[in-house]
Amino acid sequence: MKANPKKTTRWSISPSQKKILDALFKSIPIKNPRTVIDAGSGRTSIHYLAHRFKNIVITGIVYPGDRRKLEPILACVPEDNYQIAQTDIRKFNPRQKSEIILAHLFLGEATKFGRNTFPGVLKKLLSLSSKYLVIVNLTSDNIDYVTLIKEIKRKGVIVSLVHASTESGNDCIGMVIKLQ
Repeated sequence: MKANPKKTTRWSISPSQKKILDALFKSIPIKNPRTVIDAGSGRTSIHYLAHRFKNIVITGIVYPGDRRKLEPILACVPEDNYQIAQTDIRKFNPRQKSEIILAHLFLGEATKFGRNTFPGVLKKLLSLSSKYLVIVNLTSDNIDYVTLIKEIKRKGVIVSLVHASTESGNDCIGMVIKLQ
């Protein structure tokens, strides 16, 4: 699904989410990637990536028919350099190696769809071929952090870690993982 050039809703990314993402992306040495994937796209993540990397087409992954994600993206994101793949993350097979993958507020809700489990979604996310993986989650999300850290240690190394509060008072933890 291609970007919708007729945006109908005025919206802007929250200052706290932009601050978190800016801090994390600052630690990635790749300034002009050729391929970037947004796992579990929402309007915040697809807007952030499409705005930051204007010279490439961002591939966003949204569970098939997830209108609560698709409609805000199409209505709010002003950039048009993105495409949406409607597929379950477990079935996603990129055509080429990605340099950066962003999973913004994804792991905490990925288990709501299909028969996805946290270990299964995490395993698939970490198996995607990429140089860097950026993960941002709410601390209140149902995430098994012991499993998360254990799996990250098997696949790479955390090079940046950010903790911040959102405007609504939620705590977020973000990290950049350099994958092996």
